[in-house]
Amino acid sequence: MADELSQQFFRLASHQHDVTLVQEGYMDLGLIAYYRGDPVTAGPHLEQSLRLCDTPQLSTALFPR
Repeated sequence: MADELSQQFFRLASHQHDVTLVQEGYMDLGLIAYYRGDPVTAGPHLEQSLRLCDTPQLSTALFPR
């Protein structure tokens, strides 16, 4: 169930074109895969989440202008 919810969140975040939400989506996918016992799947998601952390763009959903 958590896997399905995180995938749904990631799809919604991707459609918003919001870097912060997409970063959170990658982190969720990675952590759920990791705790499910699948480090091979978790690694790329967590790496992408870390790469997006370096993007200097604040979420308009979390930080309205």
